[in-house]
Amino acid sequence: MLKPRIDNWDEDEELNGLLLFAQLIDEMLFDYTIDTYKPPVLNTHSLCEELLDAIDEVKEGFLKEKSIEPIKEELVWSLQNDPAAKSVLGYRYNIILNYLRSSNNFNELSSNVAPLKNLLDLIYIDEIKKELKELVETPTDKEKITTLSKILISELLSNGYSQQYIFFETRKYFFQTQRIYSPHQIDEYLSKFSFKTEKWDVLFKGDPDFKHAKELKLDIEIEITEEKPEPRTTYPKEIEYLNETDKYPIFIIFKNMEALDPFHAREIAEEYLNIIDNLASYNIHKERLNWDKDSLVYLASKFTIVEPPVSPMAKIRDSDITELSTIIEKRTTFFEPLDAASTYCIFNSFDFHSSSIQTKSSENQLMNLWTAMESLLPPPQEQRILHFINSFEPLLSRKYVQKLIKDLLNNLRLNYPSELNIILSKLPPEFTDIEKVAALISIKDENEKLRDELYTSLGRNPLLINRIYTLMKNLHSADNIYTTIELHRNRIRWHLQRIYRARNLITHKGEEIIYVNQLVENLHSYYHTIIDLIQEISTQNKNIDSLETVFNLIRIEYEAHIALLKDSKEEKCNNNNFKLLIFNM
Repeated sequence: MLKPRIDNWDEDEELNGLLLFAQLIDEMLFDYTIDTYKPPVLNTHSLCEELLDAIDEVKEGFLKEKSIEPIKEELVWSLQNDPAAKSVLGYRYNIILNYLRSSNNFNELSSNVAPLKNLLDLIYIDEIKKELKELVETPTDKEKITTLSKILISELLSNGYSQQYIFFETRKYFFQTQRIYSPHQIDEYLSKFSFKTEKWDVLFKGDPDFKHAKELKLDIEIEITEEKPEPRTTYPKEIEYLNETDKYPIFIIFKNMEALDPFHAREIAEEYLNIIDNLASYNIHKERLNWDKDSLVYLASKFTIVEPPVSPMAKIRDSDITELSTIIEKRTTFFEPLDAASTYCIFNSFDFHSSSIQTKSSENQLMNLWTAMESLLPPPQEQRILHFINSFEPLLSRKYVQKLIKDLLNNLRLNYPSELNIILSKLPPEFTDIEKVAALISIKDENEKLRDELYTSLGRNPLLINRIYTLMKNLHSADNIYTTIELHRNRIRWHLQRIYRARNLITHKGEEIIYVNQLVENLHSYYHTIIDLIQEISTQNKNIDSLETVFNLIRIEYEAHIALLKDSKEEKCNNNNFKLLIFNM
């Protein structure tokens, strides 16, 4: 989360709801936002479609019937927490929800999901936009603005809008030069997403080897030529791009690519380039086709120079290459006490992770990451997917609350370092910085004045202020902490099963997964969480000699923490117990 640049915003409290909305969209689509604050892969509408697809796969014999249960669970949860879906359904809501809950077989479930999807098909996106317009004018319900903003982005992405396009349009509209003076300006912003497909021309520049493909015939309109195309405008950037270079002298023009935005048009065109390259590499192993990653995308005479999207494998904070020696030493030291089999598993896992980074295909990235995680596990004693989930769930949940607190601390350090230091100086000196932030947000009554002081020092930043308030609400007592971890645990189980199903669809049916990039982002984040926790535990416990022991110890600590929270029930956080309730220490 970056401090908002709002020089173009009027000084008016009535704009706070719109600013919160704009910040939420910006944060969700920023490449390095932690997974908790990114948009959900699927919302109620798209979950209906996924469930109906899964039911068809059960009928075909591709899936077992019990495979649809987690999708049904997630759909029920989503429907219960989706204000737009509730409004669309109106008086039918409780009946449909009860039908979903009580469906006992896939035929009955299909007959209940189909009418729900049909109702949402009609006006779901319109209802999301309508409710957001109303909420930003009177922003008393910030939680609802947050929920609907996430649902909006999920709906736009699942219908074919590019993450790049939404991100850049949001930055351009709200955080550059245009004056923001009224909450009603959300209408103009939302009108950019009309779901109208346009026909785009996409131009790449390729290396000299592409001249051998000039006679290529595909099921799309493509022209490969050495002749420089005529500019369609007089703008210098277009003319500069069209200038020939020795490295990329060939022009590859894809015509009439149907897409919702220029970024998505570029993605579709480059998929065809990758197909051409992959087909060529079957017979030509020593050379690969290359092309300029920037492209020129036209809509009639209007043009956009589109840079390639960040690979989903690159959407994670990197260390600096100058720290190479320290990084390698740190990673290798935690292998030292482990036995040969465990060390082999870890190195093998790193090898698959490296393959994920090197491949351009998101599908291959997903497959390699899944194998990288699976390589860490002992042979299964139960169904493969259950073994995978049951093994990794404790590792991905054990330090979830700490992850939220650390993210908040990092955002405050980045954007408000002096203001943060003033607040932290008023907390017990024996606490570390992360413990001080945990105390600040979890000790509700005693630290209320300190939080109010922090809110004031943050100025005009409704997203960060609301983030602190929401964390306080979710972490100020044992039962609230338990509820927060339990919801995260459920999401992990649902998501890992979705990734497993996607992996099988790619492997065994060759199906395209439209949200594969989001799956890769999340799975990569999971992988780093797991490796970092394994290293932490093995470093702290030098007598541990196997991965299996590490996994078992983390599982015991996780289950003990959950049992503690359940036993403590409504116990509120205070200076004496917050470390135990939050960190289990």
